[in-house]
Amino acid sequence: MDSEMDDVALIMAGLVTFHWRRLEYLFDLKLWILRSDLCIPPALSSTQVMSRSLSSGKRHLLDENVHLILKHLGAGLGVLYALLAIVGSVSYFHLSSVNMANDMFWANYNMTGTHVFIADWLNEQLILGVSNMTFAMDIDEINQNGPFDQTSANVQSAGNFGALMQYSQLNTIEATISGLRSTDAAAVPWIFTQYCFLDFGQQWELANSATRLQRCKSNMTSNGAVFMESILRNINFHHFYEAVGRSFDVAITNELRQSSAGLKWLGMVSNPMKAPLADEWQNFKRIGLVNTYTVTNMYGSEYPFTLQYGNSSFRQAKQSTHKMYWGFANDLAALTQNGSGITGLSLIRIRNDAEYYASHSSCQ
Repeated sequence: MDSEMDDVALIMAGLVTFHWRRLEYLFDLKLWILRSDLCIPPALSSTQVMSRSLSSGKRHLLDENVHLILKHLGAGLGVLYALLAIVGSVSYFHLSSVNMANDMFWANYNMTGTHVFIADWLNEQLILGVSNMTFAMDIDEINQNGPFDQTSANVQSAGNFGALMQYSQLNTIEATISGLRSTDAAAVPWIFTQYCFLDFGQQWELANSATRLQRCKSNMTSNGAVFMESILRNINFHHFYEAVGRSFDVAITNELRQSSAGLKWLGMVSNPMKAPLADEWQNFKRIGLVNTYTVTNMYGSEYPFTLQYGNSSFRQAKQSTHKMYWGFANDLAALTQNGSGITGLSLIRIRNDAEYYASHSSCQ
């Protein structure tokens, strides 16, 4: 060993010395080599040196044997660790290909099998009126006929389910107000309702005949749909006016601007107001519906899947409801159309315009 050099010199030369179990070790930082030697005290008699040498030799031989055993044991453990790592990796890939094949960690879930089965069964329950039901999907009562191992599949749903929902479950005040406020303001004139009054105070009448007005006053005043104010207060009035402003001026606004009460009412129609609404049945529009179910995995992540997706659309070529009443949207169009018979007339029953409109509305 480099016993002539002190510890500081050894460190500066890149050599680190340390003692362990009566052995002195020298680690060369430059070559990354570890050297070992016996640690012998400097001042010993010859008898002590001989005795210590014999004892140290035995210990050294024992230490070398232990070191050799530990070396082989470490190598064996390393090989075992490598084999276990390989087996674990293969097992992980095999497991993940089934149990973690999708983001939900739902084994064997796919869009043409499991999704179609669940969606068809839920759509059937919805048509039957079943709701707020807790059940296990693996019971015998839940079953569906049909192939669920195809490369492509369609979810079966009722085309008129949107209309069923509108007239059965989505007819509450909350649902109606929410629907109005999410409706495109330009499409509001196509809401099929025959208005009786412009305002809730019934100051301005919109019924197109005296007989209709009498029916309105007798049994329709509790229906918010016959008051145009209930619609205008729950939509973006500025967007609505941008879409039908000229026609709306002829039909409504010009008459209101002739009185302070009318001007005041126009100034407040954009304020929210809630009233029960029940519009009329119609078949010139197909009521759309977007219905989904949600899968929540064990980590709380939610994944929505479509049960039914149908856009609302017009079907004017096949409608029959306009034969009795052609709707507010057609009123607005006719008021600004030359030759319609009601061009430039107001829909408010104040002046003789209403009587003229009623006598020329047979085209409805």
